[in-house]
This record gives sequence, structure tokens and C-alpha cells, in this order.
Amino acid sequence: MYLRVRELLTKEQRLEFTQIPANLSEWEMGANFTFTNEDVEVINNHRRDYNRLGFAAQLCMLRYTGWPLTDQSDIPDNVLLYIANQIDVGVEDFSQYFLREATRFEHLEEIRREYEYKNFTSIEQQNILDYATNLALDNGHALHLVKLTVEELSEIK
Repeated sequence: MYLRVRELLTKEQRLEFTQIPANLSEWEMGANFTFTNEDVEVINNHRRDYNRLGFAAQLCMLRYTGWPLTDQSDIPDNVLLYIANQIDVGVEDFSQYFLREATRFEHLEEIRREYEYKNFTSIEQQNILDYATNLALDNGHALHLVKLTVEELSEIK
């Protein structure tokens, strides 16, 4: 017996949920990537410029997409420059942040603790599956379901 797997979203649609778009307006960047004074304090606890920038980019990526920063290309150049200007660092050494994978994991854990983010557990998985199933009974349009489910996930504390 063969099971036919059907993907809900196209590759392009999936990227909408996992990447920061490069064509954001100045207003959108300000609304989504402006740090509070408290954010800057936390960011500045890191010694090297590339670690401060990496931590800040990691925080922005998590806030905007809900996904961790895994690759330098995850942050468009214009967004990276916007982030860097706020914390007074240059962008030229950003690639150094990706040389030590453990640093990114340590920063993820620090962000989770500092901002009270939760890890996605099997309990949340079941809850969101129930939520999405109920949505699907009303409207089976895949993109609509995913958008509403992602919004619901962002509300979990």
C-alpha cells in the first residue's frame, strides 16, 4: 500500500512563513525590528560585535518568523543593516557568528529564558493540531489554515 503525501503549501508559500522578506518598507522594518532599551541591554551583554549582531538578528528572526536563525542569508542585507545601526555595530563580520554553532544554540536558550519563550512540546503539538483541525472543518484553504495556525502559535506563552 502506498501513501500519497500532499503538501499543503508550495515552496514559495512556505518561505513566506520561514524567511524575512527583503522588500520590507522602512515602516515595516521599524514596526518589526526596532529594539526596546531593555532589548539593547540584553544584546549588549555579549562581548564581540558579531555576537551582539548575531544575537540581535536571532531575536528578530524569532520574533518575526518564529524560526531560529540558521544561515546568514536568513536576514536580508537591508534588515541586517537596520538591526546593526540600532546597536552601533558594523555588518562586515556577521559571517563570523555562524562559525560556532554552539553559540547560536546558547543564544537561543538565552532568548528563550530572557523573553519567556517556550519550547514546542508534544502538548502544544496536540493542541495546535486540534486547533487546525477545527479550522479546517470551516475552511479547507491551505494558506488560510496555515496563516491562522501560525498566528495561534505566536500567542502561545
